[in-house]
Amino acid sequence: MTYQPNQCERKHRLVILRKNISVQKGEQVLFDEVRYFFYLTNRWDLTVEQIVSLANGRGDQENVIERLKNGVNAMRMPVDDLVSTGRIWSWRPWRGT
Repeated sequence: MTYQPNQCERKHRLVILRKNISVQKGEQVLFDEVRYFFYLTNRWDLTVEQIVSLANGRGDQENVIERLKNGVNAMRMPVDDLVSTGRIWSWRPWRGT
């Protein structure tokens, strides 16, 4: 499918991917969900499968770079109770007890 934004002089290629997703809890299917993914590109030489693969690969690389820059959020989670925090403070040598 071709698409030309109002401010652009050239046409672009628009790839629309429809995914049927079944949301489950255990063995039971709760409901079916349909999601659409849109890929806008100026690459006319690639197949639809190559465009989707290239775009998804780029997104994965950006996620890896983000994790390397900022670390994994699970490693920065605050503790949720004072008991575990108190245990950490009790072994520090500069506390004086």
